[in-house]
Formats: sequence, C-alpha cells, structure tokens
Amino acid sequence: MPGRVWDSPRWSEGGPRRRPHVGTDTAGVTHLLAWDGTTWRETDFPGRGRSGTSLTGVAVDPGGGAWFSGRTSEGLLLLHHDGGAWTWLPAPPSAPTVTPSGVQLTPRGDVWLYGVGIVARWDGSAWTELPAYQGLRASITGLLPVADDDLWLVGHDYGVGGPIGKPPGVLLLHGDGSTWQGVTRPFGVGMLNGIVADARGRPDRIAGWDFWDQTRAHYLRWDGTAWVSERGPVATTPVVMNALAKVPDSDGHWAVGTTSTSASSTALPHIER
Repeated sequence: MPGRVWDSPRWSEGGPRRRPHVGTDTAGVTHLLAWDGTTWRETDFPGRGRSGTSLTGVAVDPGGGAWFSGRTSEGLLLLHHDGGAWTWLPAPPSAPTVTPSGVQLTPRGDVWLYGVGIVARWDGSAWTELPAYQGLRASITGLLPVADDDLWLVGHDYGVGGPIGKPPGVLLLHGDGSTWQGVTRPFGVGMLNGIVADARGRPDRIAGWDFWDQTRAHYLRWDGTAWVSERGPVATTPVVMNALAKVPDSDGHWAVGTTSTSASSTALPHIER
C-alpha cells in the first residue's frame, strides 16, 4: 500500500491556520508537512531523521494542539505539540515492541493510541491499557472510542499462510473494554481504512476496499443497528480509499486514496466527497 497520509481539520502554530499531514516516503523516512495558507512546508519535530524515530498518525485538539503517534528508539509512542513546545510522553507501562498505527481524540479530551498489540488511553496524567487485537499479519487503520466500554476497531488481516497474492480479510471489531468481538459486515475480503464518528460521537462511516468489486469504493454506514453498504462511483481503475474525514458542521465527508492496491509509480491520487 502506498504511504498512508493522515489529515486533521486545523492546527494553529503561532500564525496562519495549518493542516498537518504525516507520511513515509519510499526510503522509509517520515515527513511532517503543514499547509501555511499558500504552500506545503516540511516541518521539524523531535527526532526527525533519527534512526528509530517515526510518526504514523496525527490528531488535532480543539485548542489547536497536535498529537502524533509514532515511536522513538527509546520506545516512546506519543508526541504532543502545544503550539510552542514539543514533548514525547512516557509510553504505556507495557508498551509493545510494535509501533502504534494511529492516534484518536475523544470529545472529552482523552487521547487514544491504537494498532496491532496496543489500545491505550492517555487522560492527561496516566495511561489506561485495554486488551488489544493480536494478529500475525494484521493492520489496524482506525479506532473509534465512543466510550471506554464501546470501541470500534477497523483494518485488515492476511491471516496464516495462503498463496502469493492472497487478499486480506476485513477486520471490523467491537470492544467492550475487556474483549473484542467480530461484527457482521457487508463484505469480508478486502480492507477497511479509517472510521469516523457523527456530530454526537457515535459510529458514522467507514471507508473500504472490496476485493471482489475493486473499481468503486465500498463504504460502510451505521444505520443505528448495523453496518450497511454505500458505494462510490464506478471508475476505470482500482479504487483504494485509505483515509476518511468528516466535514465539520455538515453531513459531508472527504475520502482520499489511490488507484493501486500496492506501491506503484503509476498510481494516482483518488478523491471522493
């Protein structure tokens, strides 16, 4: 999959409104970019360019501060920028050797790290760790913490064995704070890439790639009791959406992705609203 990009609605840093993005180039180097109103600019961060330090996700709080998931060579997993100072925070007590795949904020201000082998909440002073999904060849692409006992986790898992080119299976899990249970979904072979909440913090939409119908995005919508299908427009190329964002103060969404299921020099960006 081409390097994933994460977007946040705003990021204030002593000047024009900025929009931070993190991603990784083909050499494995992490880049943090910010939009200053005119152009994208490379932005420095603690450990930038240092072996063992990477950023994997970003979320912005209402005050304009930014939270980044990632990892340092010392095993720190959460980076905070308050508009002036940068701080790598202590890792969860049983921090795994893996790197978290993303970070999510709740309306009450809690910060969640998630990934294969880690689901942990930072409340501003201490960590609370929850049982995490363990997969041999899995990727976790999104977490929606409605409450400590109401969590949604999405991604994909290749499972054990299989022939070369075997597609992954969809991961859609619901957690009660103690266990994770698989949830019925409209398709089972492919990927889910990102989950967003509605204005009240409840489940809303998930972006997906359906292995058996690759030329249109396969979104999932929560109808109040189950996840149902919504389809994007038909294209002449594969459509792989890898990020989803809700438009603030509206019913709209933006989804971004690519036209290839793997890293390719011929892949093009694909955007849907």
